[in-house]
Order: sequence, then C-alpha cells, then structure tokens
Amino acid sequence: MRSTIRQVTVFMFGAVLLIAVVAGCGSDQEGSAIAASSTPTTASESPTTPATAEDSGEISEIDAEVGDCVTLGGTMLDAEIDTATCGTTDSHYVIVAKVAQEADCATDIDQTYYEELGGTTTGVLCLDVDWVEGKCFEMGTGSDSTVQVPCTDPAGEKVLAVLTGTVDENECPEGTETYYTYDERQKVVCTAPAA
Repeated sequence: MRSTIRQVTVFMFGAVLLIAVVAGCGSDQEGSAIAASSTPTTASESPTTPATAEDSGEISEIDAEVGDCVTLGGTMLDAEIDTATCGTTDSHYVIVAKVAQEADCATDIDQTYYEELGGTTTGVLCLDVDWVEGKCFEMGTGSDSTVQVPCTDPAGEKVLAVLTGTVDENECPEGTETYYTYDERQKVVCTAPAA
C-alpha cells in the first residue's frame, strides 16, 4: 500500500532540518516524517543521548505494526511512505514503537512519521534504520533516507555488527571506524568503509 503524505519534515542524523508541504490526497489527514538522532560517531568520539515509548497511536496512511519495515521516499513535493520487506534494499526503517505523541518515542530513534487530523496528532511511528549485519548502507543526508547499497559502492558503510545491551563502542569488532550509538535503548551499530 502506498500513501502520499502531505507534510514532510526530515532531520537526518541530527544534522539537517528540512520542512515542506506536499499536496495531499484530498483528506484532512496530514502525515509528517521527522528524522531524529542516532549519532554517527568515529571510534575516537563519544556520543550521549536518552527516554521511553509505548505501543499506541493511530496511523491510517499505512497498515504496519511494530517490527514491520517501511520505506520513506519521493521528493520534497511528493513524499511517500510504504511498507517494505525488512532486510531488503527497499527497506529504510523498522518500526520500533507506535505512540500517541512524538515526545513518547525514545530519544535515540532515527526518524518519526506522524499524522495529524485537524491540527491534532493522531499517531506516531518511531523508526530506526533497518540495519543488517554484513550489508552496506549509504548514510542519509538532508531529506534522503539511509539506504542499503552494494558493498562495492565507495559511499557505503558496511555493518560489521549490531550490538544490543551495550553502548560501549569498544565492544565493536576490529576494523570498526564508525559507530552509531542508541544510548537509551542500549544498542551500537559498528561500521567500516564498504569499498
């Protein structure tokens, strides 16, 4: 199922904030995407982040549940959200929580997608990059999502490990040059240049 969202705001990995209003499909419902803050960190830097999320909130533009994957795409004038098969090149994000308000998402998520009806938020999807060990990703900038790419792509980063229950980058495998820390939910993604 593919839906057009009317308003998209994207802030990729804590760096850039872009806002655009997109023509909708004729309903009063609006959806927005906002990227949040898993922090890319080189092996010589240390990040900090922290909060909590529950499984609630109504999203009508897409039929997806916690654990499902989605793709956010289109252009600033025609943004789209769609379901995707996790671990594939079509999958950008995994839904980690569905909540009533954006503030209810964990503070270390990568992206949010929310809908409004009459100026009131009706539901929020809290999203993380769909990291897959052994796969390569080109990190999103501006309004672009982080996407899976061939490991021959010189712009790609290869995921060496996804560690849970820790925020200690020293647990990353040898060869790690960059890591993405999710402090609140105790996760570290260890990467190295793909090519």
